[in-house]
Amino acid sequence: MSVMIAENADLVENATLTALDQATLSARAEEKRRGHLGMSQIGHEDARTLWLRFRWSLPDDFSAKLLRVFRMGHVVESETAALLRRIPGVEMHTDADGSQFSFHELGGHFSGSMDGCIRGVPEAPSTWHVWECKSAKKAGFRELLKAGSIAKWNETYWVQAQCYMGASGMSRALFTVYNKDSSEIFAERLRIDKTIWPAMIARAERIITADEPPESVWPNREFYKVRFMSERQQAIYWGDQLPEPNCRNCRFASPLLNQEGAVWSCRKHRSSLSLERQQKGCPNHNWLPAFIPGKVLEAHADFVTYKLPDGFSFSNVEDDAAASDSHHVYSSWDLAHLSQWDFKKETFENAMAAMTAPAKGPIRSEEIPF
Repeated sequence: MSVMIAENADLVENATLTALDQATLSARAEEKRRGHLGMSQIGHEDARTLWLRFRWSLPDDFSAKLLRVFRMGHVVESETAALLRRIPGVEMHTDADGSQFSFHELGGHFSGSMDGCIRGVPEAPSTWHVWECKSAKKAGFRELLKAGSIAKWNETYWVQAQCYMGASGMSRALFTVYNKDSSEIFAERLRIDKTIWPAMIARAERIITADEPPESVWPNREFYKVRFMSERQQAIYWGDQLPEPNCRNCRFASPLLNQEGAVWSCRKHRSSLSLERQQKGCPNHNWLPAFIPGKVLEAHADFVTYKLPDGFSFSNVEDDAAASDSHHVYSSWDLAHLSQWDFKKETFENAMAAMTAPAKGPIRSEEIPF
């Protein structure tokens, strides 16, 4: 029997892969945006990265492939839990809905959900343990075996487990790592370090309440950990480019630590802000001055005037005000678009002719005469 292969088989296959990538990206887009600083992140060595993420100002820029890697982690977690439950005497509870084992501090702005809890671990059958599960490729798993412990292999993971022990009141944790290439499993029982939990709450509070990003811990722009970021992420991280405007990078908004539910408040509108509203922003957006690479000359109720290092001065105004005849006023969306080039007098001057009647939202690239 002969096998017939369609002449356009490659085209069909590529179209299918493209559709799969789009499906992956659309699934990500439908996920609710994280509204808190996570206990899974707080051990990250660079507080600047954490601050930018909390302010929704460091874009994910994840590829479809990497997003599927994240999704596979949930599959590995389910499989590892199923295997642990088959150990005689084990009682295990996992967080099916994302709230059963969640912990909230600082008004909910510092939160996390552990993977589960387990009792009946053979080494200590009567002791309840926090359970955390991760996965790794062969190279990472080999590094873990060489390090010999979670703390030496990945400090962020170790701090995450410490936070869950501190928040839950448990004194031990079972940390498992699944090798996605060989299906080997690493398991380690961790003991609580009682100094970590209060230290991480204090660190989280500093990050959450700061109006300026902390200094970077990376020695320079060429440091290898920085190079893992996309070009856009690096530009925003170093202050060369502005992120997309939203309530969290606006000078009128601030997180409230004295209320529950991770509440943000807007001084401009004298109201609380839902997650949806925070993400959209509003026409009154004004950048937190820390995002603008210039000196503040004047700060008023509705606008801020800056002076750039090259002497050029301009005002960040409300979106409606940017439609005025003044050539030195820009909405936050105008500034975000212009920053894709640079913050220099020449950039602003070349753009002025194209901004005689700016529309709401970003300037279109074809309107910029350079």
